[in-house]
Amino acid sequence: MAVIGGVVVLALVVGGGLLWRQYDDRGRLTAGASRAGDYSMSDGYFSESYSLTVPGARILVNVEAGRRGSKLDDVTYESTRVKAPRDGLLVHLDWSAVRSGNVDSTLVDAHRSSLRIRSKDTSVVVDRKIVPTTRTSYDDDDRDQKVVALRGDLGDLKLEVEFAGRKQTVSLLSGRRDMGRFASLYGAEVVNNRVVAIEQDQPTDVRSPFRWYCKALSGRLIRTPYLDGLGWAAPSREWILASGAGARVPAEAATWRDGEHSAYYSVAEKPTVSVTVAGKKPVKVLSQPQTRASGDISTTSADYVFSAEAGAAVTTVVTVGVSLERGPRSDAKAPARTTIQPRTTTSYPAVQDPTIGVRR
Repeated sequence: MAVIGGVVVLALVVGGGLLWRQYDDRGRLTAGASRAGDYSMSDGYFSESYSLTVPGARILVNVEAGRRGSKLDDVTYESTRVKAPRDGLLVHLDWSAVRSGNVDSTLVDAHRSSLRIRSKDTSVVVDRKIVPTTRTSYDDDDRDQKVVALRGDLGDLKLEVEFAGRKQTVSLLSGRRDMGRFASLYGAEVVNNRVVAIEQDQPTDVRSPFRWYCKALSGRLIRTPYLDGLGWAAPSREWILASGAGARVPAEAATWRDGEHSAYYSVAEKPTVSVTVAGKKPVKVLSQPQTRASGDISTTSADYVFSAEAGAAVTTVVTVGVSLERGPRSDAKAPARTTIQPRTTTSYPAVQDPTIGVRR
């Protein structure tokens, strides 16, 4: 009878343990599982925000981690509770992507970003098709949110963003980044007063009777490791984009005066534009020059792409060739035709390597 009693007690203990474990596992997610929605984290709470830069956009991710999570239904007010794997954590993420000025979005829209969170042995894709928007604020209905179950502790967890076949990561706990081919996008902003521009907007001979009213436009210089149609720049190189380089030409493009004699000049032929960076011609012109008119002023511009050493100081030279003809209200003593060449030379300082002290 004692033996039977012992067996019964053992069975009750084992059965009770199984029942307790079954109860304790209620709502527990397996590693790799995920649930959509706005879950609040508890039991070992951690919270941090991260910004990851890709061509044309910044991906903003808010992270909360804990061992338990709950979500309240806005309609029924019922609460859904979930638990982390026994050897892991729950991570709640909400994310959005906003356009940034590092590259014009029209040059990189062919690709979307994906967001993943991973630990040592678990990896979960949170979103495969992240597209940047121009919105600067979000309400709860706009936010993409998900809770993910992962093995390991907080020190094992990393966010990973992939764009056009390349990846970058950031550690949740330390904030340490592995930027890879995205590194130059994190470079320090060029301070405007360190950009030196010199315009040759008048004849080099100060005794010349001509006065020019045309200008060479240097446009905006953008450094990027990636562009549509060209892909990723070679290792240790980057694409230099001279965006909006071109010419500004008014209807009265130049005047000529010699004593009491004067003449007025208009454009005889379509102006030509030459752009160089570090003395090199462009690798590609991204589009045909676009001409816009505002009153009696015509502006022609295009986007020119160059290959350069990553982060190096560069000088752009934009030279405009304008063929002019004498107008009807002019003195015949003035030349019937002439050609002018306005030029703008702009020097940009080197960009500090953002990977110093940070693993690429």
